[in-house]
Amino acid sequence: MKRKLPLSCFLILLLSAGSVSAQSPTAPALGFNVFVQGNANLINNLTQGPVAMGGDLTIGGNYDVSSTSNGTFTVAGIPTALVIGGKINFGSGILNVDNNGYVKLGDCTGSTVWYLDMTGHYAPMRITGCSDYAGTPRIDMQMTSYSIGVSPTANPVCQPSGIDFASAFLQMKSSASAMAALTDNSTITDAIGDVLSTRTGLPSAIKINLHSGTNVLNLNGADLNSISSFTYNHVPDAGHLLIVNVNTVNSFTWNVFASSGIDITNCPYVLFNFYNATSLTISGTAAIEGSVFAPSADITKDTNPAPLEGQVIGQSYHHAGGDDHYVVFGTSIPGCGGGIDVSASYDVNIDNQCLADNVFVFEGSATGIGPFTYDWNFGDGSAHAHTVDAVKSYTDTGTYNVTFTVTGSGGSHDAVTHTVHVSATPVSGFAVNDSIQVLTGNSFAFTAAGGTSAGCSYSWDFGDGTSGTGPDPVKSYSGVGGYIVTETVTSGSGCVMYAY
Repeated sequence: MKRKLPLSCFLILLLSAGSVSAQSPTAPALGFNVFVQGNANLINNLTQGPVAMGGDLTIGGNYDVSSTSNGTFTVAGIPTALVIGGKINFGSGILNVDNNGYVKLGDCTGSTVWYLDMTGHYAPMRITGCSDYAGTPRIDMQMTSYSIGVSPTANPVCQPSGIDFASAFLQMKSSASAMAALTDNSTITDAIGDVLSTRTGLPSAIKINLHSGTNVLNLNGADLNSISSFTYNHVPDAGHLLIVNVNTVNSFTWNVFASSGIDITNCPYVLFNFYNATSLTISGTAAIEGSVFAPSADITKDTNPAPLEGQVIGQSYHHAGGDDHYVVFGTSIPGCGGGIDVSASYDVNIDNQCLADNVFVFEGSATGIGPFTYDWNFGDGSAHAHTVDAVKSYTDTGTYNVTFTVTGSGGSHDAVTHTVHVSATPVSGFAVNDSIQVLTGNSFAFTAAGGTSAGCSYSWDFGDGTSGTGPDPVKSYSGVGGYIVTETVTSGSGCVMYAY
């Protein structure tokens, strides 16, 4: 960023929170534990991290979101643990958003957001499908609206999050295809250590010897399901990655194998790439040790009682069996758009501007293998720009996540997101007790329009060479004459208005 503005009690300015640079195939998922383009049906159990969906949420039972962590995604500085692009379908139960995580809801049809309880007092925020604060089904948050400074007009629940799910999944589908094209370079053995040269007709017990770098194991669905025991002779880590590409063709039920020689600390370095699945059902009784990357598939996990220790990325998600543990796959894969072939960055002239006359000038840059194509998502639903630099003026106040995506030769891509803030113009104008007074005992009492606005400062030029401060100054003049009085109102974010 070229200009950094001071933080005040009025302004919540994000310069880096929520910024994401695509460093892995899952980077467009913005650190969410569960990230789906369409709908999610959450029935029971929990997801330890944040959850985001571009479509509707169905609450089908008692469920917890963000029980361990809110992740890294924020809106106006507030950790946002549940993002719903569509509306809420209230089935049954209570969905708890833990760790003081906030909620963004794109379509509030059929929902009542409670910033205060039914008596008008501050209480933990809720979203219900009825006009009863205690009604069920509902979504429960832990904090009050006062404690995080939100209201129906200030960073409200009923407001799009700024996440472009379509763009994110376009990138991840491209990464899935690129990983699927990688050559199998893994070394797997049977239970007694004999190297297996084929990937078909596999024994039920498999061991893998991880070499340095990225290990790729390419299997079809039937051979994946023939494995019941999978042992790591070297634990996955930042220097020993494992990508399992699974060729399923359309619908597939995965009878998950038992893993050994690995624990949750190693799971950020394992990814199961169901690159051509359109429907993926997770079955069996064993835990999944790694992320499930199926950007074209509807994912169901309702009979498997074991944890899934990784991210879940798909078209939709039906969850009723076993917990989802918060593990983010955070490592780049060479040749898969993970920031290796292409790197994107941009600057903005001023990242916090006033609504009046705002003009954001974005200057993009890219390195890597061209020619490049460019895409600007301004975070407000407006048309995208497709030039290296872009100019944008917003019509409404708010916080906007601006994503710049660069695609290079062969489909390699990178994306970077920063947040800009459009501040409201302060209210100006004033009244005076009596604009004509006699010299003896004159006392002009000025009152700012609308009373004192939170976070605003007031300065006055009384037209006789003197000045004052505060919203309601009093002035006595020492000489007869006509005086032009000027009021200047400055908001906490630096927006200025004048009145005469």
